[in-house]
Amino acid sequence: MKPILLCGRLAPTPSGYLHLGNGLAFIFTWLLVRRAGGRLLLRIDDLDAARARPEYVAAIFEDLAWLGLDYDLGPTGPDDFFARWSQTHRLDLYHQALGQLAEFTLPDGAPLMYACARSRAQLQATPGPAPLAQRQVAARLAAVADGAWRIHTPPGTQVALQPYWLSPAAPGPPLAVDLATALPDFVVRRRDGLPAYQLSTVVDDAHFGVNYVVRGQDLLPSTAAQGYLAGWLPSSPLAGVRFYHHPLVQNHQGLKLSKSAGANSLRQLRLARSGSAWLYQRLAQTLQVPQPQEVATVVDLLPHFDPAHWAKVVFGAFSDLA
Repeated sequence: MKPILLCGRLAPTPSGYLHLGNGLAFIFTWLLVRRAGGRLLLRIDDLDAARARPEYVAAIFEDLAWLGLDYDLGPTGPDDFFARWSQTHRLDLYHQALGQLAEFTLPDGAPLMYACARSRAQLQATPGPAPLAQRQVAARLAAVADGAWRIHTPPGTQVALQPYWLSPAAPGPPLAVDLATALPDFVVRRRDGLPAYQLSTVVDDAHFGVNYVVRGQDLLPSTAAQGYLAGWLPSSPLAGVRFYHHPLVQNHQGLKLSKSAGANSLRQLRLARSGSAWLYQRLAQTLQVPQPQEVATVVDLLPHFDPAHWAKVVFGAFSDLA
């Protein structure tokens, strides 16, 4: 049997300048994929046109170059990205998937996907999956012109996950995520008609052959939602995909880093320092690498990389820079 080639990805969003947590996660992903001899994709998620800006796209390439992170598939720069790799070039794939989802009916007789005009505040006031009567009324997607399209998650919907908490070779115990509680009736097409994150991610990963996904522990509900969604899309199986959920980098207040909350950006670090050798030397010190002063690049870290040790010590050791 021909071995399956491992393919991982970096998937930043150009909705702000990337912060240190993004950078450490990218380094971690690069090390995991390169240690396994796999390929790495750069995929920039730019469907949120209201927040995506060209300067943020340009900064992604500048940050990756500063960190010394190469990749095997993806745009060579901002111009190539907008010309060939933007998610807007894959809209047909997303709409094809939405068309497939529209064909399915659940055992209660209502459709799997339904239109919903309720605002976020209204949804929060009545949490949980929509009742059958409401989904039947909203069954005709075209009847709710200004509504989002949602996937119904019946009460008790359990999605089994096999997370790789410490090492791809030593997965943690299986998890059963109660999707109806964690992420009930999630959006697959936004009110503006564009595909939502959960759908575009599943379609993109299938399109590019991604089978190794590294993401923060806070995205476990998203992993479950994407697993549930992929189960309905014959062209997007996730059975062979490994999900590694890493701890989050936190600021000095113990909160996860956020672009909108003003976390220090990689751009700020780039402009304040002439190179990234200091970052890799600090990583080497944190990881207790012998002779850390000799570590200047991500390649220098590769012989010393242990996913379990990294997960335990690195993500909690940089709050002073966040």
